[in-house]
Amino acid sequence: MKRLIAFIPILLVSQILLISQTSQASQTFQASQACTIVMASKDGLVLAGNNEDWKDPFTSIWFIPGSEKEYGRVCVGFGNSAQNPQGGMNERGVFIDANALSPTGWKAEEGKPAFSGQLMDYILAHCANVDEAIAFFKKYNFPALERAKFPVADASGASIVVEWGQGKLQIIRDSDWYQISTNFVQTNFKPEDYPCNRYKLADQIFKKSGKLTIGVIREILSATHAEGDYPTNYSNICDLKNGIVYLYNFHNFEDVVTINLKEELKKGRRIHEISSLFPYTTHWHKIFLNRSAKASLFNTIKSAGIEKGIARYHEMKAQSKKQSDYIITEQDINELGYQLLRGGMVKEAIGIFKLNVAEYPKSWNVYDSLAEAYMQDGYKELAIENYKKALELNPGNESGKVMLKKLMGKQVIASSVK
Repeated sequence: MKRLIAFIPILLVSQILLISQTSQASQTFQASQACTIVMASKDGLVLAGNNEDWKDPFTSIWFIPGSEKEYGRVCVGFGNSAQNPQGGMNERGVFIDANALSPTGWKAEEGKPAFSGQLMDYILAHCANVDEAIAFFKKYNFPALERAKFPVADASGASIVVEWGQGKLQIIRDSDWYQISTNFVQTNFKPEDYPCNRYKLADQIFKKSGKLTIGVIREILSATHAEGDYPTNYSNICDLKNGIVYLYNFHNFEDVVTINLKEELKKGRRIHEISSLFPYTTHWHKIFLNRSAKASLFNTIKSAGIEKGIARYHEMKAQSKKQSDYIITEQDINELGYQLLRGGMVKEAIGIFKLNVAEYPKSWNVYDSLAEAYMQDGYKELAIENYKKALELNPGNESGKVMLKKLMGKQVIASSVK
């Protein structure tokens, strides 16, 4: 049975059904393998659906009330800076999202100025309908079209997909009661040659249903969600005429948060982590969060050094009210330390093991690991000190006794390094 979670009013969208997965390409990930956006309008109902696929598990939703010059809006994205929306909806019912693409060959058009702001946020703040969005896209050069395309919809039921294809700006209008957008340049192909299975699957479900309901959109989102290293982090079904959003976390379509944008904007400007809106984290989501946190720390340490890595750890820890869901465990930190140690990054491994000591001072194993790293780096005095602490906490640590006896039987090298 589907569980309904009564929660704060919120989020996203426009008119037509959009299964959006605004991903960014990476060397190991082909953009064509993820992201689905759909838009639909029929029998007085206007919906948008979105699956957001990406490797970063730290997702947020934020609200920006309107002013004299800007429309109120809700945005969704990654991190906690509220600076780079991956999609959203404004109070007029305009929705925008994006699909990542392989390079499209985009070139600046003569006579047009370059737009250098945040494209999606600008449209949400300043456009009241699809026609105004079209005028905006035609006015400026958008370098973002080199690696992305943009589905837009409004509460009237109109929808478009903006992309760079056949060497020019393309505005694809809906030709039926629904429109689908995935990760390929649509105008570069004939419909019978579309290369995306997710596109074909969404189209099949729409045609089979012959009608528009929340359930149909949920079926499409579920059928096209991604798993693995680039999973669907959140999904939305949006009633664009009524400003209602149904929000799902990490492709779990059993639990839903129902959101009313009008009511939510009354509460002022703020940001929420999406996972904090749900009562629990599913098993696989927790595994992915921990794995992603370890990968993030390792990459930060490798590229920016141990101090930045430790700062990143504390940043992730502070990001979530549910730390056990977001932060790697004692064992995870220990494994990261040994990963660094095996890679010859001994100083960095020592830094990580010291972090583990600070986080879990009552655990004998963290001292044992730190002692091993000190020993490998030649600091036998510090190794002895930490093996003793490990044995103090766990007298049954036989391997620690062996290592301590071996160290104590040789000349100790004093160290000023702490």
